[in-house]
Amino acid sequence: MSNIVILWGMLLFPWTTLFFMKGEEIRRYLPVALFATATTALVVESGITLGLWNVQETFYPLNQMPAYVYGAVPVVTLWIFRFTYGRFWLYLAVNAAFDFFFAYIFLPWLVRRGIFGPSTVW
Repeated sequence: MSNIVILWGMLLFPWTTLFFMKGEEIRRYLPVALFATATTALVVESGITLGLWNVQETFYPLNQMPAYVYGAVPVVTLWIFRFTYGRFWLYLAVNAAFDFFFAYIFLPWLVRRGIFGPSTVW
């Protein structure tokens, strides 16, 4: 499978899952999803600027930003808050599990595919 197809899938597929969520739930949790997206975009952009990591393959609308920042991050945040709002310990466990998956499974897979990787500056 082409990396471009993977990038477009990371951007578009998560948004299609929102058809299964009620509109009032989306409106309720949208501020936290926007906050998560903004902070993730700032961290990724500062890491790219400081040379901590490198985006090796991109597509047109997102020239330097990885597709998961605007695809998976806000949608996964919406779904996590949808199922765990009001139950802090459950939220903490689910969020830790997703962070573990992202850091130790998803990002290394992106590095092996040549989409995202360590900087060549260091």
